[in-house]
Formats: sequence, C-alpha cells, structure tokens
Amino acid sequence: MELDELKNAWQNINTPNTPAHKIATMLSENNHPVLKGIRKQVIIEVAVWSIFLLCYYTMFDGDTKPVWVNAVLVVSVLLPIIHNLMGYSFARYLINGTSLKQSLIVYLSKVKMYAVVSIGSRVILAAGFVLFLLMG
Repeated sequence: MELDELKNAWQNINTPNTPAHKIATMLSENNHPVLKGIRKQVIIEVAVWSIFLLCYYTMFDGDTKPVWVNAVLVVSVLLPIIHNLMGYSFARYLINGTSLKQSLIVYLSKVKMYAVVSIGSRVILAAGFVLFLLMG
C-alpha cells in the first residue's frame, strides 16, 4: 500500500462519537475493568494470607518455634501483601507528570522500583517459609 493510500484510509475512518462524561465514567476507578480485576486479586490474596497468619501458629506448630522465627515468617508474609497493594496503586495512577515524556519517565522509575520489590518480596517469602518449616 502506498503512503497516499494509507493516509486516505486513515482520514476516512469513522470514529465513534462518545460524550466526555461517558468516557470519564468508563475510566473511573470503580468501573475500570483492569482495576476491578487487580482489586479482586488483591482482596483474595490479602484474605488468604490473613487466614494463613491466623492459623499458622497452631497448624504449623508456631508455638514450639522461637519467637524470632515467627517474626521472620510474619514479616515475609506481609511483604507480598505490601507488594500487591503497591501494584494496585501502580496501576491506578498511571499519569504523573505535566507532559507525556515526564509521565513516561516517572512510570519507568516506578516500574524499576516495582520490579525490585516484586522479586525481593517473593525471595524473602520463600526464604521465610523455608526457615520456618526447617526450624525444629
């Protein structure tokens, strides 16, 4: 396809005429489909980790282990909860700048920080579980 044909095809596309208030409603936090999915995942994971923290002391013999091992386990379980909440806020506030370039710079720095927190929280969680289960 030649460049002129491509330009003509682009200019002849009929765009839907959606009112601004309808677009604002679709993008609000309560109606945004991606944020709904992330929010549902966060709620489920926080509930599961909370149930685990309520039950581990008796189910996995936390009462027979040293206090510092229990503290390590609790901290290592709290880190994925913090990771999930950070991910939700990361997806919620995408535009943070006066221009597109500034927003992308801020977004890139957030992605780098989120990657570090993501890997770190999972490694600490695995290490905390292994320490807790192997401590006799």
